[in-house]
Amino acid sequence: MTSTPTLIGTPVSPFVRKTMAVLALKRVDYLIDPIVPFLGNDRFGELSPLRRIPVWLDDQVTLADSTVICEYLEETRPNPAVLPASPAERAAARWLEAFADTRLADVLIWRLFNKAVIEPGVWGAERDKAAIQRAIAHDLPPVLDYLES
Repeated sequence: MTSTPTLIGTPVSPFVRKTMAVLALKRVDYLIDPIVPFLGNDRFGELSPLRRIPVWLDDQVTLADSTVICEYLEETRPNPAVLPASPAERAAARWLEAFADTRLADVLIWRLFNKAVIEPGVWGAERDKAAIQRAIAHDLPPVLDYLES
């Protein structure tokens, strides 16, 4: 690769941090463009049609999903491996990642962080304390129980 790859996204995002962790484990040099998700200019909208982060740019691809980026990095830079060698363990690792990206993210990011920080801090909305408490009391315990099991 002739130019330094770029990761677009702020490290506040757990999806960006997941990608950064894989990049660190694989010792990949890259630049970071710490754009705020959902905002960005027209060029960002072209790179990420859903206006989400992270976005990965290198000489070969433009990718706009943390899982796809991490799989691409694993396939193009196999050493050191991030995923386990056995198919069963690899499948289990992929399931935990999918669970974290969907159910865990739904509860922690959208039902808690969004209501407690993003809506009031970015959009100026009133902090929805009832929704936050509901997420903590009812939504989060079964997710954490599953992970602990």
